[in-house]
Amino acid sequence: NLSIQFTLNESGLIYETPEGKVTENWDQFINVKETEHYFFMYFAAHKGFLLAKRDLSEDMNQMIRRGLREHALNQKRIKLLG
Repeated sequence: NLSIQFTLNESGLIYETPEGKVTENWDQFINVKETEHYFFMYFAAHKGFLLAKRDLSEDMNQMIRRGLREHALNQKRIKLLG
C-alpha cells in the first residue's frame, strides 16, 4: 500500500510518502507541459511529476500556473494552457 500526499503552496510542490518528503520550488522545474488532462512537470532530465487535473481543483490549477509563470527560470520550456 503506497500513500502519497501532494501539497501546493506559493513556494512550490511538496511530495510526501511514509519514507520521506521532497520539496520542489517553482524555480526548480525545468520543463513543464500542460495538456487538457495533465501537468507534466520535470525538475531533472528524467525526473518529475505527472499530476492528473481531475484530482485538482481549479484553484490548484491556477496556483500551479501562477507559480510557474512567476518563478520558473526558463519560460520557453513552460507550456501552459490557461
